[in-house]
Amino acid sequence: MNNWFIITFYKNNFELMEPFVKFYIEHWGIKRFFFLITVTDQNINKYLKRIKEMNATLDVLIEYHIIHTIPIITVNEWGRIKRKFFTYLQKTVPSSYTKVLSIDHDEFYYIADKSVLIKNRELHFHFLEFIPHKHFNPEEDFFWSLQGWFYRVNYFSQSSKDDRTLYMDPAELAAFENDILKSGDESSDKITHQWCKLVRFDRDQMMYPWDHKDGGGLCNALKKTHDIDAIKKMLHENYFCFHMGVPDRQYFIDKKTRWINPTSKKVTMQVGDITGDQNDYFDKYYSTSSGIQFKNNFLHRYFVNKP
Repeated sequence: MNNWFIITFYKNNFELMEPFVKFYIEHWGIKRFFFLITVTDQNINKYLKRIKEMNATLDVLIEYHIIHTIPIITVNEWGRIKRKFFTYLQKTVPSSYTKVLSIDHDEFYYIADKSVLIKNRELHFHFLEFIPHKHFNPEEDFFWSLQGWFYRVNYFSQSSKDDRTLYMDPAELAAFENDILKSGDESSDKITHQWCKLVRFDRDQMMYPWDHKDGGGLCNALKKTHDIDAIKKMLHENYFCFHMGVPDRQYFIDKKTRWINPTSKKVTMQVGDITGDQNDYFDKYYSTSSGIQFKNNFLHRYFVNKP
């Protein structure tokens, strides 16, 4: 994997940084990383020290770029920042690096057979969603929901048609209503794959590295069975993503509750307005997942000796 590099992004959310790097060194064999760090905390030395320690102690080269921003930026502004960073990397990363994995810092892509990376320019990954701990402890069992972004399903299942129309594009809305609402039982084993990802690997596709997309890879196979043993076997033998979007309650409150809707310019939740207590919101949408869930501690090994 000497021709691969990884791009990922941080904004005052470094909790998973060491496990992320260790996972991609050991599981993928990638040793070159580029971090785009947007910070509002002026004292970033504590983060940079951790990066320097990894460069010194692990078989890895991490290059970081820092941008100071206001606490809240619009989705469109964030997109412009990323595109500028991609343009810089296209010009400066040696041409021998022909493959890139441009992903979020909380995405751990498991691949049973690495030969699929040689045969394919892109792969469609089903997402498993981490069920948050009350207080994150890497020594406790990790439980996962077969429904990626299950908290979105929890929220949208209980929201009005107007809310769903505001926060979903037409294709997302149609898929959600067909998969979940028409099942007649939001607590059933029915899941939607509309937020799983098609991930592209070629360097010339760096500007458009992935799409949320249904239909492909493991997603199609999972639609045909609800047998938990069969599902575990399929996961073990194929490729998918462990998504640790919200490790625990405090992470949700500190890191996930604010952004700006680019249309209304008002401060909102990732899905829906901030109304009421954030703890209540977490309890209602993030702390429980309906449908199929199970224990998988594969990632435990990458949290050992985390600073």
